[in-house]
This record gives sequence, structure tokens and C-alpha cells, in this order.
Amino acid sequence: MILLTRQIMKDNLNEGGMLKMKKSIEKIFIVIMIVSLAFGIIGLNYSYASEATISVSAAKIGQEFTVTVNIPADAIGYQGKIEVTFADNSTKSSGVLTNVTGITGDYAHPGNMTAKFTAPVAGNAKVRVVELTLTGRDASKLNSQSTLEQTFSVAAADAPAQQPQQPQQPTTTTNEPGYTNTGDTVYALEKLNVRKSASTSGEKIGALKKDDKTKRISVGANGWDKIEFNGGTGYVMSKYLTTKSPEDRAKEEPKWTDTNDTVYSLADLNVREGWGTSYKTIGSLTVGQSTKRLATGANGWDKIEYNGKTAYVTSKYLTTDKAKADEKLAELGEDEENEVNNTVQDNTVTDTNTVVGNMDIYNTIVEEIGVLPQVGKSTGSYIYYISIILSMIMVAVVGLKIRSKENEE
Repeated sequence: MILLTRQIMKDNLNEGGMLKMKKSIEKIFIVIMIVSLAFGIIGLNYSYASEATISVSAAKIGQEFTVTVNIPADAIGYQGKIEVTFADNSTKSSGVLTNVTGITGDYAHPGNMTAKFTAPVAGNAKVRVVELTLTGRDASKLNSQSTLEQTFSVAAADAPAQQPQQPQQPTTTTNEPGYTNTGDTVYALEKLNVRKSASTSGEKIGALKKDDKTKRISVGANGWDKIEFNGGTGYVMSKYLTTKSPEDRAKEEPKWTDTNDTVYSLADLNVREGWGTSYKTIGSLTVGQSTKRLATGANGWDKIEYNGKTAYVTSKYLTTDKAKADEKLAELGEDEENEVNNTVQDNTVTDTNTVVGNMDIYNTIVEEIGVLPQVGKSTGSYIYYISIILSMIMVAVVGLKIRSKENEE
């Protein structure tokens, strides 16, 4: 660059033309800018050398499957979050996943990022990896794509094995006095004894577990229902049966008791849009963090105030005892892993309501090598900036030489 500039100046001076010298400054400036931009583009492209990819194991409705983010070989750390949206528009999230090696100088591949989910429905689904950062040994960001997307299909559940044909059973209708035929599908609200006759003194012939499904033959005015049971019939108490499935009952508004008190989190908790793990995650509470609890629900979820809005968290990880929360926070400061209810093990997250929560490792990374979340400037960026600065210096030097020559004349 410097030799080229000097040659242009020499040719113009030899021709005896300060006027030409003034005109050629534009040519010099254009040459310098083109070369600088070329260096910048090459450098910036070089800084993003590695990209992650997504793979999804076979997924079937009601069964657990694994999403894997394949981390390139030259990365020594990653951070990101895996989200899956199913055919019914429900979304499940892994929470923030972080793993970095080299804190003590021993750099190694961090392994792949994985999370497990259970598909609620069959059909097309979409997996997204958001806020993805891959880190190299020089604390630079390796990837250019911070969001990855991939569609996949959730298959229907396998058909149950065909059972041996049962002998013809008696009719499932009844003409018993005081009974009304129904023929509807019902579910047990609790563990429920099935008896041979409609009385607590009747012979017990079996039991229904909570949420077991069966066909109700008729409803009695005496508080007992007649049902199909083990190829025959039996009687159960009417008040412990419902026509609503467990899934439908889970979506119903639970009974809330107003509290309006201050509570503290005993774990790193997902904050959700609704009262269940099928609702979308909108944030999180860290261990010891306080919030205002608006109400507590009969279904094991609490209603809280979060960023000016109403949100929901699991009740059992909230306490009004600040000392208890402080004690839990102190324990986490001594342990290497937060082991509260199914947190991360071996870089794998299960589909639970807790969030990956070891902030001590995260903070050490930031303080020691500045990796996450700020990865610093890339090598290409430095090349680009240095090229621009050199260009400006060259233009200034040429301008000063021209002015000096004019003064001499």
C-alpha cells in the first residue's frame, strides 16, 4: 500500500505537475479504501468459521425424544436455549444451557448441547435454538447464526398389541329400578373401589386407579354408578367419577386463594404463562429472588407478579421465609451443581419445570476469560479497523506532503 502510494506521487512529480498531484489524490484515496474494505471483508468472514447443526431423534406422541445441537470441534464453550413448538402450538423450552471448558487453562470440546422433550400431539413440529453463542479459545464468537431452526415430524403412538378375543360379554345396558342408562366414558378422580353391588358392604371385586378410564353403563339415584369392569360390571360411588379427561381438567381454571405476600425462590424456576408445564416459559426466578405472590392455587401452582404481568410458578419452590432462601443460596455457593429437582446432568436437560442453574460457573467464565455473554471483538474486526486507520493516516501524510511542496514553491 505504501509503495503504491509513493509510486503514484513520484510519477506525478516527475511529470512536473503539482496540479496532477492534487488530482491524483482521489485515485490514491480510492485505492486505499478498496484494499481496506477487502481486508475487512476477508477478516470478518474469517471470524465466523464454525456453525452448529440440529439433529432430532425419532419422536412419537407421548414418548420422550432428544434434541441435539451438534457443537463444532473448534469450540470450547456454548450457550443457548432449545425450544420446541408442537402441532397444537404449545411450546416447551430447555431453559438456558451453558458449558465452557478452559476455566483452568485446560481447553477441550464442551460436548454437544442436548435436551429431552415429550411430544403432546402428533404432527409437524419445529425446533429452534435461540441466543446461541459458540466460543473459541481466544474468547471470540465462532458462529454467525445465533438462531437455528428445523422442522420434524411427531408420529402417532404405536397401536396396542392385539389382545386375544374375549368371550361375548353380557349386555352393558340395565333396566334396574332407579338407574338411568348413559353409556358415556368416565374417569376416576381418586383411587376407587369397585364392588359387586351398590353398597359399601358389597363384595370388593377390584379398584380403579386415579385417572383410569372406563365406560359408565348407568347412573343410580342412590349415589352409585354401574360401570364396565374387567369384562363384566361393577359399582362405584358416583361422586368419584367425571366425564372430563385428566388433560381437560388440567386446563380448567383452578381454585385460587388470594395471598398478596412476598415470597422467595428456593430453586431456579421457570416462569410460565399458565398453570402447567405445557404453557410457554416467559422468564425465570433465580435462587433467593423475591417476588410478589398474588394467589396460591389448589393445583400446586402459584400466581405471581412478574415484570408487571401475572405469571405462574410451581408452589413447592416458593417460601415466605427469607432466611430459608438465604440458606439455600449459601448452599449453592459451596456446591458445584444445583441439584434441586431434575436439573442438568451430563449436559442433558429433561423436560421439567426447573432451569439449569449454576451461576457460579457462569460468573467465573465471565470474570476469568470474558467468554459469555460478551465474546469480545473477533480477529476479523481488528483487521478491518486497523486497515481503516492506516488508510486515514496515509491520506493525511499525502496531504501534508502536497501542502509542504506548495509552500516551498
